[in-house]
Amino acid sequence: MKKIILIALLFCLTGCASTHIPLYIQDRKPFTRRFYTSHQQALAAVKETLADLRWAVAEEAEPQIFEVNTEKQSAHEKVLLISEIKVTRMFVVARYARMNIYIHSTGDVSEVEMRYMVVNGMPLFRPRSYGSESLAKRFFNLVDTHLKQ
Repeated sequence: MKKIILIALLFCLTGCASTHIPLYIQDRKPFTRRFYTSHQQALAAVKETLADLRWAVAEEAEPQIFEVNTEKQSAHEKVLLISEIKVTRMFVVARYARMNIYIHSTGDVSEVEMRYMVVNGMPLFRPRSYGSESLAKRFFNLVDTHLKQ
């Protein structure tokens, strides 16, 4: 009986600490929305939205550091917001999530792109998933609300 409990305990605890989520999230399932506002207003609204959703911004970077996108090179102002890793603990499994927000602006038109990645820290394998339609809807609705205030 003690061996079974020991094996079950070791099974539950193996590998969870080694889960890795990169800073840069690939554009496997991005969600994009265009807002007719300046870059600074869009950036402020996105930061307020992230705070409302309890996501902390870990880093602001130039998007060119991580990828070269010829379509968005013409944008005059651009920024990449990288969130902290959000950890949701369950009984045996921990869920790790990160968001990247790209803001590309030209004049009074700002395009906001949200990328989202989740890694489930299961003991033997770590499935990854990209995108969340419900989170994207909530995110863009909140950005829109903050821009109207």
